[in-house]
Amino acid sequence: MEAAGNTSFWPRLAAKFYPIYFMQSNFSKTDMKNHFFSFLLMGLFSLLALPVLAQDDVASDGSTGGTFEQDVIKLFEVSNSTATYKAVIPQLFSQFKAMNNKVSAEVWAELEKEMASDISELQKMLIPVYQKHFTQSEIRAITAFYETPAGRKFAEKQVPLSQESMQVGQTWGQFIGQKVAEKLKAKGY
Repeated sequence: MEAAGNTSFWPRLAAKFYPIYFMQSNFSKTDMKNHFFSFLLMGLFSLLALPVLAQDDVASDGSTGGTFEQDVIKLFEVSNSTATYKAVIPQLFSQFKAMNNKVSAEVWAELEKEMASDISELQKMLIPVYQKHFTQSEIRAITAFYETPAGRKFAEKQVPLSQESMQVGQTWGQFIGQKVAEKLKAKGY
């Protein structure tokens, strides 16, 4: 792998996974960096939504108490989403460090510690998203699933599932990008 300070690394990495972007004549290295992080963040949040999507409709347990916000936070905990969010911080910071090697290691360590300690802000930002798509009884039913042995296993395997799914998705995206490029070239574009 190339040195972290080498600016050609990001466009070359992205070209490997997203070759269709490089057919555009006005596409710059800065654009690629921005798109790469957009894809990284979209993929992350898509994968973090998997715990919610994995549960079929379950009858409400009818329990009362707690606000919608408290129930979603509990869901984040039992589904291992909070741990997944925390695991992403070092990955993001390794990318940030590679893009800006002028910042001292001490400053990076301070910033990473600060960002990792405040996952609650991300959770608060996600609550309206969950509120838009689920009722409180549905959130409680999904939480009940994660409290079962199968649910705990699914939550435990979430990080490796996400990592392996991203690798498969990147390979698939590369394949699709190559096919589209071939088809466009055959059509004279």
